[in-house]
Amino acid sequence: NSPVHNIFLGENLILDEIKIEKLTPEDKDYLSTFTNLESLRMNQCSLTSLENLPDCEDLLRLELGENQLTGAELQHLKKYAESLTTLKLAAN
Repeated sequence: NSPVHNIFLGENLILDEIKIEKLTPEDKDYLSTFTNLESLRMNQCSLTSLENLPDCEDLLRLELGENQLTGAELQHLKKYAESLTTLKLAAN
């Protein structure tokens, strides 16, 4: 079983405080099914990698605060360059 359990509120997906550490390809596929996703919150998830973040063309807000991410992981955010208006990475 994947650790990704969600609370889906309209176009906002909140996964805060769920110990995920690293998204799997299966998690990416599942999260990509939220085609109208505008906001994804994964604060305090013990994330160490951003490799399998979902492909969401309309994502406006991404919150990844209080994880264990390094600067090298930011390369995985390039896919959101055209859409993101808010990116929160505090306390990594």
